[in-house]
Amino acid sequence: SLSLSHPPSRSLPPSLPPSLSLSLPPSLPSLLLPTSTPLPPPLLAASSRVSPDSQWAARAESGEWRPETRDPRPDPRAGSMAADAARVARIVNETVAERSEHLDLSNCKLTSFPVALFRMMENVVGNIHFVSLQNNELKFIAGDFMINFSQLQELNLEGNLLKQLPDEVKTLMHLKNINLARNKLSDFPHQLTELAALETINLEANEITEMPLENLNSMPSLKLLNLKSNPLNIGSQFAGQMEIKFELLVSAE
Repeated sequence: SLSLSHPPSRSLPPSLPPSLSLSLPPSLPSLLLPTSTPLPPPLLAASSRVSPDSQWAARAESGEWRPETRDPRPDPRAGSMAADAARVARIVNETVAERSEHLDLSNCKLTSFPVALFRMMENVVGNIHFVSLQNNELKFIAGDFMINFSQLQELNLEGNLLKQLPDEVKTLMHLKNINLARNKLSDFPHQLTELAALETINLEANEITEMPLENLNSMPSLKLLNLKSNPLNIGSQFAGQMEIKFELLVSAE
């Protein structure tokens, strides 16, 4: 015959009524946490969670974060920069496809002329006669730009941050017009006086105080020089009453 026996019962502490005593299998107590095991800390309530901005502020205040540390939050300028780069690529691709003589990259927020564009235009760069980089943020023009666009007849660099031109500008032997208005030139770009085909030079609204009048008079094709809104020292320039062989535009004192 089969006899059944119940496991011995384990009663709760005497403080509990006998009616609430529990019977547990012998193996179960080993699975229970001891009474000394600390409980995990409570989760933060939704209302007490810290926002990313206040976390960065707290880290900065404590000295854990420094300004030079890269902020992992998205840069709002990234989308604008990508759009500007896409616009430049589209203009260059259209110029190449149409084999145009004009390349107009005005208002593209360029800080320098991208070298990669020379590779994109290698089959047509010799056909480019007009380049406009007006209203960008150019601080310099590399000599490679002048060498690659050696057939230029017109160059528009108005509204940038240029302080000088590279010596390679002297290689633009077909250049007829150059616009350097509204830049940061403090010295007259003397390289221009060596360009025999140059007809007009626009240097309005720079910081030029002197001009090489003798060299300018020697330029065979020069017709117009615009030096309006420059701090020219007119008295010393014309002390010798040298004849001017081209039209000169200056601001009235």
